[in-house]
Amino acid sequence: MLFKQLERNSEIDALAAVAAGHYNPNDAELVKVWLQSKADARSSDAAGRAEARDEESLTISRKALSNSQLATRISMFAIFISLIVAAWEIFKWYQQQGIGAL
Repeated sequence: MLFKQLERNSEIDALAAVAAGHYNPNDAELVKVWLQSKADARSSDAAGRAEARDEESLTISRKALSNSQLATRISMFAIFISLIVAAWEIFKWYQQQGIGAL
């Protein structure tokens, strides 16, 4: 009966009633236990949400790392190609100058 009444009312109402001395000592202890269980449930829910956010953050970080590694490979390939083109242009320039092969 007491727990049904507590569930109908808010935790603030229950805490105020305990503070005002509206419960007998045995009921007051039960109300305190009920209030603690509610606080523990909120804490557990918050920890679960925090863990889910951490896991999502880790997933996003891993995806970002994968993307940056791909971008690094592409840029290294572009540098390699540009070096080949530059070497080819230098070779052509030397040939046009009549200097001959390197």
